[in-house]
Amino acid sequence: MQPIVWDGKPITQPGVYAKVDMEAYHGRLVADDEESASRSFLWTLFNDSPAHAQLKHYSNEDREDSTETESEALLLGRAAHHMILGEAHFSESFVFHPETYPEGATYPSMIGAQKPWNWNANWCKAWGRDQKGREILRPRHMDSIRGMANGLYANPLVRAGILNGLIETTMVARDPRTGIWLKIRPDGIPTDSGDFSDLKTAADVSDEGIEKAIGETGIFLQGAMTRRVCNMLGIEFTSFSPVFVLKKAPFCARVKTLTDGDLDLGDKVLDASLELYKRCLDRGVWPGPGGEQTDAEYAQMSVWKRKRIEDQLALIEKDSRL
Repeated sequence: MQPIVWDGKPITQPGVYAKVDMEAYHGRLVADDEESASRSFLWTLFNDSPAHAQLKHYSNEDREDSTETESEALLLGRAAHHMILGEAHFSESFVFHPETYPEGATYPSMIGAQKPWNWNANWCKAWGRDQKGREILRPRHMDSIRGMANGLYANPLVRAGILNGLIETTMVARDPRTGIWLKIRPDGIPTDSGDFSDLKTAADVSDEGIEKAIGETGIFLQGAMTRRVCNMLGIEFTSFSPVFVLKKAPFCARVKTLTDGDLDLGDKVLDASLELYKRCLDRGVWPGPGGEQTDAEYAQMSVWKRKRIEDQLALIEKDSRL
């Protein structure tokens, strides 16, 4: 598989593209008269509400910068992935900023009294501009990245190459029903099989913790979207196996393959989310969690909470008769 090197212009053809930076990926990426959607956007639309998703939409002038608000855990996870692939991979995409800078010096001089790093200083700003698109990490991140990299490499499936493949590559294909472009960015696109994987940092890699993450963070939708885009591009897809690694010591890693049932459910969520997205675009209305309700709704506590209260009432009544 030979990816197309992105030329910085709107994408008009489906395919696998290299050198698409994160800012462009989270933007429209396609022509101004067309629309695109990532997995994270569609999951917010479906799981939270269209109003929540509209806050992140590239057409929203007041949207938060996705590259700035990305969770630290995701950034460190990507860095750990690159580290296990080798120093060349890591240094091409990431760099640690120094702990100090020379006060009063003109960049790149290092002569001067050293002060703690400060991004408001002109020297630090110039250093940042000189990194040519590399993602910048803080020195305190080093131990976490190395810990996760070591934890990943301790896993036999990771050592066997489950995370290997085309790195930092974007896949795009146009949904024929809605006309919306789907865009995905796997951690690695396999070049010798159809077994896709994706690195996930986690606070819990027990069976229960992983099962919870698959449903609550939309990993099953990501797997379904990867399968859909692969099928549209004629790329082999056999399975989707997230690689979970603890964000903190002992940095254990586990690999889990999603079931066909969860992928099929993800297909249904994908179709429903695309239809909802198109409806919001056509009408210019992005409703909140309650939809477009016109009447007040009844609300009641959960079954388990009601039972706890009823049990407590029964206990108090029993004690009063003693």
